[in-house]
Amino acid sequence: MWDRRKMRTGLAVGTAALTLSLASCGGDDSSSGTGGSTSGGPTTIVVPDAPKVTSIAIGNTFLTIAFDPPSSNGGAAITSYEATCADGASSFASSAVSSPINVTGLANGMQYDCTVTATNSAGTSDASNVATGSPDASAASGLPAAFSQFGNNVTVVYNEAAGTVTLEATGKPDHVSPYWDPNGDSGLYVSPGSETTESRMSPGFIDDYAIRFNLTVPINPQRASSTTATSLGAIGIMITGSPIFNDQEGPTDLGVGPMSGFDNYGAHTGPQTYHYHTEPTPITNGDSNLIGILADGFLLYGRHEWNTGAPPTDLDASGGHVGPTQFNEEPHYHYHIVDDVYLTVNGKDGYLLFGGDYQGTPATITN
Repeated sequence: MWDRRKMRTGLAVGTAALTLSLASCGGDDSSSGTGGSTSGGPTTIVVPDAPKVTSIAIGNTFLTIAFDPPSSNGGAAITSYEATCADGASSFASSAVSSPINVTGLANGMQYDCTVTATNSAGTSDASNVATGSPDASAASGLPAAFSQFGNNVTVVYNEAAGTVTLEATGKPDHVSPYWDPNGDSGLYVSPGSETTESRMSPGFIDDYAIRFNLTVPINPQRASSTTATSLGAIGIMITGSPIFNDQEGPTDLGVGPMSGFDNYGAHTGPQTYHYHTEPTPITNGDSNLIGILADGFLLYGRHEWNTGAPPTDLDASGGHVGPTQFNEEPHYHYHIVDDVYLTVNGKDGYLLFGGDYQGTPATITN
């Protein structure tokens, strides 16, 4: 089974000076937005124009390259982007379906020239403008290792001086789903599985949404003197790049109807975003895997405790407790999916991602 988790390389990033060479190495600024040529006949598909690199974020043995898409796609949908970083002797590359892209395995202190290309059915574009950056071990100092699990659809920015971490999520997942447009260019569409009643699927394709989700929280969140109820909409950000929602569907609690339209990731669309309500079994399924972060800054894990391999027995009303995790063996507060079946729909047990109150002080998730 295809497992995007094995491809995640989004480590903790920092900010640093960088050099951008804005002279494009390819493409034609006069190209139209769709590309190709017509002379009373079929459209001729050509390779896309070059993307434009806009920034580099510096991390420990990696660089995160952000870019704008080409001004012309050549007349066909872009299927992938590839970022390449070279030091003169060696080059390293990584691909993704959107910006940003993390290029890993780099040497700290070495200067790398990085470019991005775009590919459609006709081939691959010329390289973008060159952006230069040097990975730095200090970029990860003080940032919990758990943030290494956030994927290419989440940019993690650590502000050591402020003691905060910011997550900038695309709002789109990095995995397959029947909620992708089957005729779109994501390459991530799959037919509904047995867990999904096709007639109960929510309207709207992931491809059509452009809402991003940004969250800034303390790097060391603290429990508040009183709890805060969650509300409709995004209450956290998943490691995949899409938001976490609570146990409500509009004005009522989740029921069989909406849940029968969930995909295998416990998610569906609406309003104007793809979001998760229940345990996303391809990511965590009765284990201790990291799932994401809630708006109060505390991390959310699967149903089991890391050091015991069993569900915790000391969870509070929000599914939280103090204990070690695979990323920090010092006991600290974090959340788990509570190991209680909420509903069984289409033969699949549904476990709520989060059905309690925030135990910390929630920050606003902005768009």
